[in-house]
Amino acid sequence: MNASRGTPVCLADVVIRALRGKWAMQILLAIDGQKEEQPHFNYLKRAVTGISPKVLTEQLHYLLSAGVICRIPSEQARQEVFYAYTEQGRELRALLDSLNEMGQR
Repeated sequence: MNASRGTPVCLADVVIRALRGKWAMQILLAIDGQKEEQPHFNYLKRAVTGISPKVLTEQLHYLLSAGVICRIPSEQARQEVFYAYTEQGRELRALLDSLNEMGQR
C-alpha cells in the first residue's frame, strides 16, 4: 500500500476495500449493469441510490487509481466521460461473482 496516498498496490487490497466499503461494490455493479452503452457519471449517480456526487467522485478516483476501472472520453462534442472495467477490473468482477455464488449456497 502506498502510505502517502492510500492507493492499493494489489488486487487483494481492492477486493478487501470493496467488500468492506459501502459504495465501491455498488459502483462496480452499476458499471456492469449498463449494457446498452458505457455508463457515465450521471448514470452512476442515479444507479447508486443515496450516494452524493462528492463521494461518487472520490470512489471513482479510488477505483481508477486501483486500476479497476478506466475513463473513456466521449467522441461527441460534449466533454462526457464513460467508465469501464480494465482487465484487472474484469478479474475482480469474476472473483466477486464467485464469492456471490458461494454465499448463495
